This record gives sequence, structure tokens and C-alpha cells, in this order.
Amino acid sequence: MSRLLWAEKYAPRKVSEVVENRKAAERVVEFILNWHPDRKPKALLLWGPAGVGKTASVYAAINELGYDLVEVNASDKRSLDEIRRTVGAASSLSSLVKGGKRVILVDEVDGISGSEDKGGISGLVEILKKTVYPVILVANDAWDPKLAPIRDFCELIRYNRIRSNVVASVLAKICEREGVEADPLVLKKIAENAKGDLRAAINDLQMVAEGRRSITMDDLGVLSLRDQEKSVFDTLKAIFYGKSAQGMIMAASSSDVDYELLMQWMCENTWQHMQHPKELADAYNALSRADVFLGRIRNRQHWGLLSYVFALMSAGVSLSRETSGGGAPKYQFPSWVKDMSAARARRNALGGIASKVGEKCHVSSKEAFLSYLPYIKFIIEANPEVGAKLVKWLGIEPEAIEFLVSKEAAEKVKKILS
Repeated sequence: MSRLLWAEKYAPRKVSEVVENRKAAERVVEFILNWHPDRKPKALLLWGPAGVGKTASVYAAINELGYDLVEVNASDKRSLDEIRRTVGAASSLSSLVKGGKRVILVDEVDGISGSEDKGGISGLVEILKKTVYPVILVANDAWDPKLAPIRDFCELIRYNRIRSNVVASVLAKICEREGVEADPLVLKKIAENAKGDLRAAINDLQMVAEGRRSITMDDLGVLSLRDQEKSVFDTLKAIFYGKSAQGMIMAASSSDVDYELLMQWMCENTWQHMQHPKELADAYNALSRADVFLGRIRNRQHWGLLSYVFALMSAGVSLSRETSGGGAPKYQFPSWVKDMSAARARRNALGGIASKVGEKCHVSSKEAFLSYLPYIKFIIEANPEVGAKLVKWLGIEPEAIEFLVSKEAAEKVKKILS
């Protein structure tokens, strides 16, 4: 048998071969053929769960149309400079294909996350404004808040999970071509286990069938449980109510929740499951050790340590409970994340005010922030009518004033201005 991955070997070569999401794939072709730099939308955003044909349909369209494809994985190119250097260059340089036929594919665009991504999203927005080639973005969740600036330039195309009977029929065709006899119940089980992820199902089939001429239900024992996307609440329940350490670790590692955010959820809610001080101390000690490993991963890029993070934040925490009951807690959103978001919003608002004050008074934003904003705050709170005139003259948005003065003073200014 060929050592080539079957998911690649049997990937669609034409749009007509795309299963279940063919209409979405046909729209990709229409977009490429009708694209013009002066016409909207500037880009497509293909979104949906993993393994349903988003990237595969782009490959099929490119292969069918004979275009040049430039592909970039956004999760590997996170910063503004990297995005400009890779995607930006591809969006402006000439194509090698006759007629300038080029498509730019930015995969895993929702992988741009975290503090290291200094301006990656804004870099993509710049490129979408100026690109001379069609751009196709791929993401699991188009409604991720950080993608909001990009959505304004995109037409969103939804890709749905593939029905298990359709997955099973694809697996049957692959078995026929590979000369493998398979019990239909085996293929049905593999398809159901994949939960709509065709690529995962094909990979599982290859794992089971490699080196065999026939497969039965007994051969499915080599399969691990298919990772499932879980909401954060499902993940927390699986960790705190899990029956085994392995199950708890799998719940953490297979969750669609970012592991650093999951850490914050665990920190915020662990106390609800621990009634005794020693249990609580042991649980938060496990979270503290997990955080140490996270720091080493960030600083040294030792990603092999991530398995220790998952083990400590899940089994390390949950198994600290010896006598406490499970209870039925109401999970709280991490207060640290909310506080950071509020602080960031305040910094941004005050920065905007300082910038406008700086323009009017011919000083730097820093000087305006340090030397001018305290006086403006005093004037508004002491005399809202004069403060309203000052706000209008400076061109400050009334809503931004709420971050500078008391709520009462801000309401008075907004009422005067309205």
C-alpha cells in the first residue's frame, strides 16, 4: 500500500468532487473568476469545523482553473511584519502564471491570537485594502471577536459538518480502490466517531486498514477516541466530574478552548469544587506549576512541555479533591480576563483622548496624557457646561469621556452636547 496519506491521495481534484459542501466550493470558483480589485467583496472567509473541505475546495478550484496559488498559514505568521512580508508580498508581486492568475490562501486565520501577534490582524486588513489578487481566508470560527476587522472586507461562506452516512460512503470508495474489504458496520463506526470530520475519518481508516486486506470491528481497538470540540462548560464538567486522569487530560487537550484561557477558567472556578483548605491548596499548586510550564513554553518555545500543562491543569486539579462533593456550581467567566478587557478599553479611550488633545495643543500624546488630561478632567467635573464646550472643541467622542471623569459628570456632558 502507498505510504501517502489517504486524506491527500483522495482529496478532491475538481470542485465537483467536493462532498456535502459543493455549493460552498462552487462559490469559491465564482469568486475567483469574477474578482476585481475595485469590486467587493475583497476576500472570502471560509469557515466551519475542521476536516469538512474548506482548504481542500480551494485546492480543487485552483487545480481546475489553472491559477497560481500562494498559501500562508496565519498561525505561523503572526506579527504585523511577518504578515506584511509574506501575504503582503504575495498580494502585490507579479504572478508566474500567464495572465496574472493568482489566488492568495491564508489558512488558520483564527490562529492569530495572544500577545505575540503584534498587529497581525491589522496587517491583514491593510493587505485586503490594497491587494491586486483575490484573497481567501480560512477559519474555524468566523465570529471570533478578533476577526471583526477582517469580516468587513469578506463574504462569509459556511462549511457544515459532513453527515456520517456521506463519510461512510467516501470511506467505502477508498476501501474499494485500496483493495480492502470492510464490514459496512466498521465504516459506519469510523464515520460516526469522526463527528463530521471527513479528514479525521480517512486518517482513522488508514490507521486501521494499513497492512490489512480486510478490517472488522475487532480492528477498531487501535483507534483512540476522536478529539471533540467542546464548549468551555463541557470541558470543565469533563475535568471536574471525570472518572479517570486520562479522560480529564483528554478533555483539556481536545477542547476547542485556548489552553491559556482554559487555565483562567480553571483558576476562577476550581474553588467551587473544593470545600477543604488542603484540597484547595493542592489544586492551586497544580495550577501554579502548570503556569510555570506555560512560562517556559512562551520564553523558550519548548512545546513538548504542553502535555505537562494539560495534565496539571486537569487531572492535577481535579484529583486534588478527596472528600469534597462535586456540587452543581455556576461557572464564572474569568474575572482576570474581564478586568484586562476593561483596562484595555480604558487605555485605548484615554489614548484616543490624549491624541486629540495633542493635535489641538501641538504636543505629543504622552505630554497630553501626563500634563493636560488631569486639568481637562478637573474642568469637566467642576463645570460640565464649560467641559462640554471643551470636549466639542477637542473633537472627543462623548462616550470616551466616561473613561476620564465620573459617570455623573460624563452624563451631564453628554446631555449638554445632545
